[in-house]
Amino acid sequence: MRNHRFMTLLVSLLVFAVSDSTPRTFAQVEVFPNTIKGDVRFSNVNPSVLDRLNPPNMEGMSQLYVSASSPPPASRSANSELLPSSSQTETSYEITVDSDSSGLSYDVTPRVSMLDGRQTYYFQSSKSASVVAFMAGPVLDFSECLGVLTVRFVTAGGVPITVDNLSLSASYSDGSSGSTYFYSNPGSFTEQRFYLRGDSPAQISITVSRGASTFSDRIQYQEIRNVTVACDDSATLDVVVPDAGLLGQATGKVDLLREFELTVDGYDAGDYSDPTSVVARYGPFGNVRYARVPGVNFTVPSSGSFTLSNLVPSTLDAASPGYVVSAEMYVRTNEAIAYFRTPGLGAGSNPPMAVLPGESIDLGDVFVIDTGYLRGRVFLQGPAESLGRVSLLRGLDFASDNAIDGIPDALGIYGIYYSSVQANGVDRKPDGATLTSSYGYGPRGSREALMHRPAPMKVNTRCPWAASTASAVFGSAMA
Repeated sequence: MRNHRFMTLLVSLLVFAVSDSTPRTFAQVEVFPNTIKGDVRFSNVNPSVLDRLNPPNMEGMSQLYVSASSPPPASRSANSELLPSSSQTETSYEITVDSDSSGLSYDVTPRVSMLDGRQTYYFQSSKSASVVAFMAGPVLDFSECLGVLTVRFVTAGGVPITVDNLSLSASYSDGSSGSTYFYSNPGSFTEQRFYLRGDSPAQISITVSRGASTFSDRIQYQEIRNVTVACDDSATLDVVVPDAGLLGQATGKVDLLREFELTVDGYDAGDYSDPTSVVARYGPFGNVRYARVPGVNFTVPSSGSFTLSNLVPSTLDAASPGYVVSAEMYVRTNEAIAYFRTPGLGAGSNPPMAVLPGESIDLGDVFVIDTGYLRGRVFLQGPAESLGRVSLLRGLDFASDNAIDGIPDALGIYGIYYSSVQANGVDRKPDGATLTSSYGYGPRGSREALMHRPAPMKVNTRCPWAASTASAVFGSAMA
């Protein structure tokens, strides 16, 4: 029986155009530069709080950035440079904005860097008076009182515990604007100070992790808490980091049949995977695990057996149904370079991979993909060229333009960048399919595919669910 396959297809282009610069017009309204200026300050007077903000602790503001936007129909925007603060509790700003004869009002938002740049604190936005052309710009000051929250990490028995990475973010639940967030550098933390707007009820999202690598042992915990810290006061918040208990694992094979899978180094600073990899995402408390499949470019394909090790049990988090699991890889070189992400367990109507404490799961050859191919044409035609105005299509750029050894530079960071043809799997099963192609994705970025010649693109047509049911397929097509 013939399977019906469905796909969504997207063509995206990056065009660099070279043309003469022309004056901007805004609905025939002439605009002129003007300024908004003022002071940004923390109004705290408590000596213990000021001692932390000021030298020698230096936890107060170190840099300032100001943005401004006017509402429609003017819809003007502006921003300052990143400005050094004149002190840890107060600094001034001046931002250049557009003005006209009738006056434009702006919503202005300052943000400051604190805690040696690890915390970013947004002041509540405020509306300026009208900025009128050829008149002195308005003065708009900001003043807020901080509350100091110390977040402590403990076991269920209240014993301090060390975490290796930490992020905190807060928004205010009283409907006011403003927010703040903190990101740590890798280190060891049993507690962390965090500055909030005093007297404002805040919802804090807390994410901590322990372990060195997402490929092996990193375990994450997330929690959301509500807290209010009084102006010019201090408070503590204990976060219980649960024991992960017995960890599980999942094994199997990954292969894109009839293709040579490249070995690509992912972006380490961004904690990216290293294709070919099998990836388990969105697990309990947001846990992620990578399984790298080693290879040697042009010699040994990056395919074969994989092990997702040290999986946090799904039972640890009552809100977790399990992991979304897929494989991702690159194949071919130069203008034929292509990325392929398999459909995912746990995506769409596909069941997730639930892990019990200490469980070992055999995924078999679920990620051994028997490929098909889709051929087609994309024809692009722009306006006729004229003297001094060349076609924008002359500026089409492709990742393969930056491939010295056949593999585009920075592939592990940006993927297939610039122009590409993309297709996404859809959550629909044809006759005889066990799973859908939900979460499947594949861009291809070659001139061959996007100019005037037809070119093959990857299509997922078959994927055995298990050795005993080899006729079962991931349904739907993806390019």
